[in-house]
Amino acid sequence: MASGDKTLLKSINSPVVASFAPGTYMWNVTKAGRLVRYTLAGGAVQATARIGGNVKCIYCDAATYIYFGMGDGRLMRYTIADKVNSVLARFKSAITGMSVSGGLIYISLANGKLYSYEI
Repeated sequence: MASGDKTLLKSINSPVVASFAPGTYMWNVTKAGRLVRYTLAGGAVQATARIGGNVKCIYCDAATYIYFGMGDGRLMRYTIADKVNSVLARFKSAITGMSVSGGLIYISLANGKLYSYEI
């Protein structure tokens, strides 16, 4: 394959609004609020859970948790092994970005405020 060539790997039946690839999987959230796992080696696609609509950003570690920043200000966590969603915190503005470092999630909001949340 030459540099710049593109290859369609899979097609998910709903537009993807957020994704993150921490290692062997690419986790995608669709506009319909479905969490879809794409296996990088082998190309399998699996609908995993229903997260709900209005996901703005996603972050996940290699195998335990997936964090979602929601348009209504909720910080949510999905436990991969237990398949459980939980609300960790609520903010007064949409979550627009997240990053994790040293046991903290750094969160940016649409209203310009920045927060940290201990995980």
